[in-house]
Amino acid sequence: MTSQGREFLTGPMRLEGTDATHAPLVWTKGGSWVQESSDEKAVLCAWQSAPAAAADASVRIAADGMVKAAAISTKYLTERARQIHHTLPVATAALGRTLAAASMMGNALK
Repeated sequence: MTSQGREFLTGPMRLEGTDATHAPLVWTKGGSWVQESSDEKAVLCAWQSAPAAAADASVRIAADGMVKAAAISTKYLTERARQIHHTLPVATAALGRTLAAASMMGNALK
């Protein structure tokens, strides 16, 4: 990716983490995409899931090199919402993604 004629990101985003026992998470699914790209900034998003966790991340890189990163794990929030609403697995996954997006949007307002 380039900004103002300079290349500043040449590889995909990768999320790393550990489980409750401090063992590295083995991600089974994931993806990343460029949400916004201009001469002033680039916003990159990624998601990863593993049997023990799921994570969403957003990184904003300004042309001057300023980086703002946010990552969230909504495993417990999603599980509590599933218990309250008694949702089926597909609906729970959609609800979890919505909760993650809303949390990250709220963080962006700070």
